[in-house]
Amino acid sequence: MKIPEGFLFALIIIFITAFVIVGFSQEDKKKSAPQEKTTVDQKPSEKDLKPQEEKKIIPSEEAQEKYDEAELLRESQRNLDRSLSTLNTVATLMGVLVGLITVIIIIAVAVGIFESRKWRAIIRRAERSAKLIEDIRKKVQQDISNINKEIRKIPTLDFIEKHSPELIKKLDEHSRRLDFVEQFGLPIKSEDYINRGFDLINKNKYEPALEAFEQAIELEPNRFRAWLGKGRVLHKQEKYDEALIACEKTIELKPEEAFTWNNKGLTLNNLKRFEEALSPIEKALEIMPTYALAWVNKGNAFIKLKRYEESLEAYKKALEIDSDIDVAWFNIACIYAIKKDKKNMLINLAKAVKLNAEDKERAKKDEDFKEYLEDADFKKITC
Repeated sequence: MKIPEGFLFALIIIFITAFVIVGFSQEDKKKSAPQEKTTVDQKPSEKDLKPQEEKKIIPSEEAQEKYDEAELLRESQRNLDRSLSTLNTVATLMGVLVGLITVIIIIAVAVGIFESRKWRAIIRRAERSAKLIEDIRKKVQQDISNINKEIRKIPTLDFIEKHSPELIKKLDEHSRRLDFVEQFGLPIKSEDYINRGFDLINKNKYEPALEAFEQAIELEPNRFRAWLGKGRVLHKQEKYDEALIACEKTIELKPEEAFTWNNKGLTLNNLKRFEEALSPIEKALEIMPTYALAWVNKGNAFIKLKRYEESLEAYKKALEIDSDIDVAWFNIACIYAIKKDKKNMLINLAKAVKLNAEDKERAKKDEDFKEYLEDADFKKITC
């Protein structure tokens, strides 16, 4: 228990007062003590001796006895005075000390009662707060568990697919709940780190996203979605060699999933290893023939290998499955531009720009359209 400053100050004042009283008592003792003058080994002078010898007054025995009795009484009185003075000083000091101890006890009891009541009140408030915090913590943990269940129902995506607005909302809600849980120092599960990582990817925060996936892998080294997320963020960072390692791990963990093979083909394409990319892409299409993005990826490999007819066939197959893939329309326009088929080039480019306005600027920078940059019809689409 912390001693109040006022209590310490009171003790100091009491001690000073006690010492002052004792000091005055000692001074009174000195003043009351008789002043005795003694001479040691002092020889009387001849002048002093002579008169005594001349007078030679010899007191009677009765007078001498009376003198001795009077002297003895005076000496006894002096000893009694000294004893009474000493006793008086001791009594004064004892009185001060008793008073001091009494004051200390009173103050200590008062302070103890005050502090005891204060701490009891603090403890009661702390107990109420602890219960409230525990209730909030359980509620947040339950919310996170429910969100995780909803997220697990949403299909897993490959590297280039965008998350749906619903998933983006759920991931953001999950992250906010997770931040709250962390403030209580509660343990975080691997799944929580994974969902945080995907949320950070959606917010273009790639370094913290990568860190989240690494933390998930540290907790569970064979967690599939952790490796999938790690590969996705490395792909976003254009660290394709490292992304390829993550792809291999996802295939090892779930070889039956088509998108794991397509991710590998996509990464090999970005590493300009186009011939190698065809094999995992074919594996993805073998597992899922209606995998539109795998057909697009196959067309990308063929176009880089200048196998344009096979590339056109792959893109058209993708559009039969999903006509809203702007990159397929854009790349078909590129092939027709290379073949100098302006009409089909403009038709396909217009469809791409309609789906994605960003393809306007992309077309202006693409080498395949360099011969059409000043073309009026081309400018109508891209401007």
